[in-house]
Amino acid sequence: MSLPNYSVRVSHRAKNVSLNVNTLGAIEVVVPVGYDLDRVPDLIHRKQRWLKSAVEQVASIRSQPDVPLTPSCPEQITLQAIDRTWQIEYQPVSSSLLIWREQGNNHILLKGNTQNEKLCQKALRSWLTTTAHRYLVPWLYKVSQKHQLPFQKASVRGQRTLWASCSNNQAISINYKLLFLPSPLVEYVFTHELCHTIHLNHSAKFWKLVSKYEANYQQLDKELNTAWRYVPLWAEE
Repeated sequence: MSLPNYSVRVSHRAKNVSLNVNTLGAIEVVVPVGYDLDRVPDLIHRKQRWLKSAVEQVASIRSQPDVPLTPSCPEQITLQAIDRTWQIEYQPVSSSLLIWREQGNNHILLKGNTQNEKLCQKALRSWLTTTAHRYLVPWLYKVSQKHQLPFQKASVRGQRTLWASCSNNQAISINYKLLFLPSPLVEYVFTHELCHTIHLNHSAKFWKLVSKYEANYQQLDKELNTAWRYVPLWAEE
């Protein structure tokens, strides 16, 4: 039986090998530094039944009516996390470039080569990154102060399989796709990562600390497993 397509990512934080199926059904193998990559095909072969089930589950959830299926460029963007909606205007100009700018409080103008769908999606992801810096990073600082869990710095990225991460030097990376999630889930992600500044693992001590700040953490953590259904396909890299 032929193996499914997959990608391999070497992580300095990983202690063990892990398999992930992202929001588009793509398979990623995360391995620690020094891992023998020749062993990966055998691992994929042994986990093939589980991977097939996981990919089918993603396809099933994506096919549900409330999931944004179209990867095309939107006419409006609603960000649940901050309860705001923007209207998108596309202004075609003879150019190979595309720029975006906000006009007013709820209007985004994309000007340039608007016929190029990939350029439009890339521009909107750039806008999402800027918006995450504007709203999510201050929110993270607010949660940090509330729980008295300081961190060193924050950055914004578009991770494929993580909502956020915390490094061993207490640097927290936020996924701009959190903007599409309901605010209670975003608040939980921030609390979760801030607790990693104390315990950089998922030990019993870590979960005890999480429960100190969020009693409903188990339900919220479960909801995060399928929360990517809120993210439209154009927002994926």
